[in-house]
Amino acid sequence: AVGTKSLYIQNVTIKDGTTGIADYAFFNCQYIMSVEFPSSLEKIGRGSFLMALNIFIDQFPENLRLIDDYAFYGCENAYFGVNGTLDLVLPDSLEKIGRSAFYMAGKLYGLEISGSCKYIGDYAFYGCQYLGADQAALDTSLIWVKNAPDDIEAQRAAAIQLARNGRYDESLVYMEKVLQAKGDTHFDFLALAAIETDADTRAGLQKSFDSL
Repeated sequence: AVGTKSLYIQNVTIKDGTTGIADYAFFNCQYIMSVEFPSSLEKIGRGSFLMALNIFIDQFPENLRLIDDYAFYGCENAYFGVNGTLDLVLPDSLEKIGRSAFYMAGKLYGLEISGSCKYIGDYAFYGCQYLGADQAALDTSLIWVKNAPDDIEAQRAAAIQLARNGRYDESLVYMEKVLQAKGDTHFDFLALAAIETDADTRAGLQKSFDSL
């Protein structure tokens, strides 16, 4: 199993061949921005990323069997951008999701769990306020950015929610503001989401990207 003693680590790449992440391995590592898992990973340990507030995970490994108790507890600004959708898609291999595993995982908008998962613990997704509430998430983000126009987190949230609702031109306005402020964008999903659109929309998005 792997872990770290540094609370200030920002980008985590787990080496190929690793099968487990130790309990509380990255506990309170509030500066982690991205994590890449190897396909060999089978276990994310108890509290592994507990209170890693700003974590961004774009894909869970295909052989993962266990997400243990409190694994992503309190990751209130986390983004789970699987396949560019900001939905949490868990692999077919997963057998168990522990107690409070995603408790208060704030940026979790959609969820897909295979029928092969045999156990989901109490409060596993408790407090995931945006889960299954796309319109509410959009409305909330627009109110936030209206009342806090200089807040980079509000701008990022508005960009993401507008893009999720197909309002790409409006989304790019806020994306540009985040880029100008030199913030971490987490906007990879926008380009991936464009794959599902028609040719004219993709061309328009490309033109807009080129202007940033």
